[in-house]
Amino acid sequence: MLPQKYGFNPDDIDSVFLIENKRVYFKSTAVIRVVIALKWYGFAAGTLLVIPRPIRDYIYNIIVRNRYRWFGKC
Repeated sequence: MLPQKYGFNPDDIDSVFLIENKRVYFKSTAVIRVVIALKWYGFAAGTLLVIPRPIRDYIYNIIVRNRYRWFGKC
């Protein structure tokens, strides 16, 4: 299984992560890189990478904690 190849227990992963070109990205960086790959929003999302990762991850954690309250459950 891919997460195990990179040293992760799939049962312990509590955030989004992306494996791209043999590199692992977490939280806000993973989300931004996925959006960049969508092309449509890529440029705008790419500009977010200039924000330091601790700040991006702080905002990411706020969104994760409140997503169901703000957007509901599917």
